[in-house]
Amino acid sequence: MHFCPACGSTVYWLPDAVPSVIGVAVGLFADPAFAQPTLSVFEQSKHEWVFLDETMEHFPRLPEND
Repeated sequence: MHFCPACGSTVYWLPDAVPSVIGVAVGLFADPAFAQPTLSVFEQSKHEWVFLDETMEHFPRLPEND
């Protein structure tokens, strides 16, 4: 993971399982018009009180790379 040197927030990461992907922390963007996510992964470990939009794709863990 790569962190902000000033505040320590996660900026981005390079997942070993999917080398062609760069993960960017959406919390970096303060724009209220920022695009809504289209999928959610690792839901098997989310808190029970987290509710996500039913229109997006949901995966309990990282989906297989076809």
